[in-house]
Amino acid sequence: MPYTPLQIRSSDPWSENRYSNNLNLKAQILTQGKNRILSNNSFVLSIKDSTTISVTNGMCIIDNVLIHVTNSFDLKINDPTSYFSDSTQINNGVLHIYFQYRYSRSLPAPSLSCGFKNVKIESNSDVLWGGYAVIKDGAVIKVGRDDSTILNNCISLNINGGVVCRDINNPNTFVWVESWLE
Repeated sequence: MPYTPLQIRSSDPWSENRYSNNLNLKAQILTQGKNRILSNNSFVLSIKDSTTISVTNGMCIIDNVLIHVTNSFDLKINDPTSYFSDSTQINNGVLHIYFQYRYSRSLPAPSLSCGFKNVKIESNSDVLWGGYAVIKDGAVIKVGRDDSTILNNCISLNINGGVVCRDINNPNTFVWVESWLE
């Protein structure tokens, strides 16, 4: 089971477990229906040590849902729990870092997860490619990503000065987030 970071997503607490369809529609228009990372400062990859990749906090849109990961986290190449179920550990080659989220109207709310796959897959509605790590003799020697999944003009997503959010880890708690860009 891949890592599940601390995260929030916008929601509509005044109805029975309904997500704000208006914000979903704005996200879909902004991204043209594609999963995207919002800005170069989100989910920056770095090498912490020979077996650990650090991922910074950030925001993304997956399955037309705006998700804000509020903490930085580490993925270990030698930890089987850092891999999605259809992938295995490798000692040499390229590991791809993916975010996965599937929107559904349910309690508890679904969670975004992040982990490794040892093959690059085509984008689909619930997966976002976050970058890659080059592994040689069981050690990380390089990490990176290209601009293909980054949306740098996210300021055009106008959420009218703030949004009510549900804490994924505590579905009965709602908070007002003034700015998603901080």
